[in-house]
Amino acid sequence: MYGVVLEGGGLKGSYHLGAMKAVYECGYKIGGYVGTSIGSFNAAVLAQGDFERLYDAWYRGSSTLGLDVDEKEIEKLVDKKFSIKSIKYWANFLKSNVENKGVDSDKLKRLYSTYIDEKKLRKSKIDYGMVTVSLTDMKPVYIYKEDIPEGEVASYVLASSYLPFFKQGDLLKDNKTYIDGGFFDNRPISLLIDKGYTDFIEIRTNAIGVTKWVNKKGLNIIVIEPSKKVLSGIAISDNKSVRRDMEMGYYDAMRVLKGYIGDKFYVIPTEDSKVFNSLINITDEQINNITKKVKISGVTENMEPKKILFEKILPNLATKLKSADTLTYQRTIVSMIEYVLDDEKDVFKFYTFEELLEEFKKKIPKYMKKQRDSLIKDPTEVLILNLLKYVEM
Repeated sequence: MYGVVLEGGGLKGSYHLGAMKAVYECGYKIGGYVGTSIGSFNAAVLAQGDFERLYDAWYRGSSTLGLDVDEKEIEKLVDKKFSIKSIKYWANFLKSNVENKGVDSDKLKRLYSTYIDEKKLRKSKIDYGMVTVSLTDMKPVYIYKEDIPEGEVASYVLASSYLPFFKQGDLLKDNKTYIDGGFFDNRPISLLIDKGYTDFIEIRTNAIGVTKWVNKKGLNIIVIEPSKKVLSGIAISDNKSVRRDMEMGYYDAMRVLKGYIGDKFYVIPTEDSKVFNSLINITDEQINNITKKVKISGVTENMEPKKILFEKILPNLATKLKSADTLTYQRTIVSMIEYVLDDEKDVFKFYTFEELLEEFKKKIPKYMKKQRDSLIKDPTEVLILNLLKYVEM
């Protein structure tokens, strides 16, 4: 059984849901969930068995995390569409919260109480744990569901998510002051280690927070993390960004869990022998054409063309690309394509290796024209374009 660790990050927690969709589709058996901040909330609802409801809530959800603000003004803020009216709105919002000594957390409290079913969570055979920080005692509080006092699960989760801008008040019946657990441990894997787990799925958000060191010897940890920038903010975002981050979470998780390749694209690998054969079939004349257009380091006058390709061109490109994903010929070629297409928008689509190569080759004439017009001055890009146009699968 795997234990799932959900990193904190406010609205960036939408990424968790996309990733968990992939985890379930791939058939992983989960025995426990732990998390910090928004991770503690997502973990609680998942542990009680309400994935679909939680997924739908995020997909349709509000663009604020416990803030009583106008969502249309949020959208304007995110889209940078400012007006005098918007400026006045945010000025009044800030003034009101300064006067009230913090943002009211009632909206977040209602949200957590709506989705966390304490009875369901306690009856579930799935382990659950979370972390918060007691400012009163100046120490972290790691706690499992069985140790949380009756009737206070949602309150403890709120304590784990309590950001500094929220108005301080009595969150729990112990009358102590708490703050977001991310200030001490944003990925509380130790809660599952102490339960005896050795297999983990860790879903990151790359949000700001403290990461505690753990001894990973003997542990199997699958890490799923954003391959691109997470667009959702900590407390404010638009629904479009939330949905995009959920989609990215799904694709990133499938890449890791299915062994797909690529950094920007999501590529189903083929047999590397097929790719090797396609490279072998590049003719000596074609290789000589490449060396005429691009200066290749280390190439001598009488060097055999195939030797130039396999001992100079491909190793030099693999080094230049500086990608950990260049251990096979097809991985190197995917990294070449990503290097050229680095400025393209988000692409959430599964490709076979052959499909990606074919789609890229359709774009080569456009890039070659830029090269002829001297718009492309990067010798690495020129080399990639002149090489890949000869690769036939």
